[in-house]
Amino acid sequence: MKSLMKYGLILLILAFASHVITLWAYPYVILSAVNNKVLKKSGGEVNKPIHHGLITAKQRTVVMPSPDLIYSFICFDVSDGGLRIKAPVPSDTYWSLAFYGSNTDNFYHINDRQADRNPVDILLLGPDTCHPKTHDAKVIVAPSKKGVILARLLVKDPGGLDDLVKIQKQLSCKVIQKGLEK
Repeated sequence: MKSLMKYGLILLILAFASHVITLWAYPYVILSAVNNKVLKKSGGEVNKPIHHGLITAKQRTVVMPSPDLIYSFICFDVSDGGLRIKAPVPSDTYWSLAFYGSNTDNFYHINDRQADRNPVDILLLGPDTCHPKTHDAKVIVAPSKKGVILARLLVKDPGGLDDLVKIQKQLSCKVIQKGLEK
C-alpha cells in the first residue's frame, strides 16, 4: 500500500511539474512560431516591417485574423540598441500598433484615438537600455529584447484600399544608437 501511495505521489508531482512547465513555456513557443512565419516571409530580416494586404484563409499568420484589416508585422530585436518606429495615423479609419514581448504579453498599445501626434513617433528600448534624448519620441521599454509589433488598419471601403496601403507602407523601423547597453 505504501508503495502504491509513493508512486501516486511521484506521478502527482510529475504531473504538476509538467503542467507548470507547459504553462510557462507555451507563450514563448507561440511567439517563436509567429516570428518564424513572419521572418520566413520577410527573408529573415528583423526590425523590418512586413506588410500584408487583406487577409485570406490561406495567409493566417495570426490566429483568427480579421478579413477587413490590413496588417503589418515587425519582429523586433533590441539587443543592440533601440528602435525608432514612425507610423502615420489615418484620419478616417481605425488604426493601431500593438507591442508584444517574447512571452506574448501585450506591453504597449496605441490606436488612432489615443495618438497625440501624426505620425506617431516611438522609441522602443530593451529592458537594459539607457534612455537617450529622443526628440519628443514616446519612449517604450520592452520587457524582453525580442518580440513582435503588430500594426492594423481597418478597410471600411475596398475602394479606399490603395490609399490605406500607401499609409501602411510608410510604417518605418530603424535601429538607432547601437551600444546603449548599460
